Amino acid sequence: MQFLKTLRIVRLLRLFRLFRLLKILRVIKHRYGREKAARELLKINLQIYFVAFILLTIVFSIILFHIEEGVPGTQIRTIQDAMWSVMSALSSVGFGNAFPASFVGKLFLGFVMIVGVGFLSFAILTLGRFFQMLIFGEEIAQELEEFKSSKRRFAKKHRHLLEEEKHR
Repeated sequence: MQFLKTLRIVRLLRLFRLFRLLKILRVIKHRYGREKAARELLKINLQIYFVAFILLTIVFSIILFHIEEGVPGTQIRTIQDAMWSVMSALSSVGFGNAFPASFVGKLFLGFVMIVGVGFLSFAILTLGRFFQMLIFGEEIAQELEEFKSSKRRFAKKHRHLLEEEKHR
């Protein structure tokens, strides 16, 4: 009889083991879901940058074409010339095959170049993050988070030294 009670306890231990296994599976599922969601978010960001690049090219080309329309000596005679000039300015290539002749056109193309540098910097960062996650997974992100938390712990531990340095 005592032996049967012992077997019931073993069954309870199996149940606890099952709960622990389910918890581990939930953690794995959550982690996998988070990585997948982050990848999808990066893909969406890249798609947004691509569509935005096309829209900016079209809008800036139309504006540049109308600025340069009728200006004597301009190399931007068609909308295709304006599009080529804007694409080279937005992508920071700067071929210089077709450039505006008017001062306002040159100012506008300078503005387009500045927008292109800012736009491309965000796009390149997103693309780099995408390839980083694709190649290394979450390892790099975890190492970065561990580094940040160790930096915070160090700053918290040695706050008095930082405050003394400020008062000097």
